[in-house]
Amino acid sequence: MLLGQELGVSVHTASSEHEATTLLREEDFDVIVTGYYFSEWPPDGGYRRIMSAARYQGFNIPVIFMAHRVSSEDAFEAAKLGAFDFLLLDKPIHPSTLVNAVKSALELRRIPKVFISYSSNDRAFAARLAHEIYERGWQVWYDIWEVKVGDSLAQKIEEGITSSSFLIVLLSKTSVQSKWVREEIDAAFVRQLEEQSIKILPALLEDCTIPALLRSRRYADFRESFDTGMRSIVQSIKTSAQPL
Repeated sequence: MLLGQELGVSVHTASSEHEATTLLREEDFDVIVTGYYFSEWPPDGGYRRIMSAARYQGFNIPVIFMAHRVSSEDAFEAAKLGAFDFLLLDKPIHPSTLVNAVKSALELRRIPKVFISYSSNDRAFAARLAHEIYERGWQVWYDIWEVKVGDSLAQKIEEGITSSSFLIVLLSKTSVQSKWVREEIDAAFVRQLEEQSIKILPALLEDCTIPALLRSRRYADFRESFDTGMRSIVQSIKTSAQPL
């Protein structure tokens, strides 16, 4: 097949929605390309079922839809659910368009994603850290950027942790007392035990009682200076991130 030849990847095909969703629940994929958007006009929300099946596998799997017609409302909703791209088929497209879209999706998958867990009292520090990580070309899950009005905070946090390669926990006197921070640490540990696909990076902002689950881990020390702690974070991400 074209994608296999051009990109040197293994390609699985499905001829029906049922076959596709079954594959998604049984196999691991780096990118999903589907022409299933509507089964008829008006749209029946097929993209929602595809995205739901993709979520079963992991929230960070790029999904590329191909469709003859896409409403702006559906495109926006699909993007919120995590769709990577839409290729419109209202006119002939060159095969290289699809190849380039898949190549871009694969490159995105190889960029580490970092989730920042913090107490609201440490928001200014978290914002600075998020910008520093983003400027280095990595993906960042920072709640101010990711959670919109009307979103379920618990669901967005779950999605963020599931899709991330690293979880940075900002440790301060207030964060170690935070219910949300404790739950985010617990969720990351569960994922680490089950999948070994996320690394927890403690970041010490000030002297405090470190949670028991993190006491055996080396931490990035920000107590003396931001730059010192940041160098430790960068080194950990660079040495731990593995290409897919």
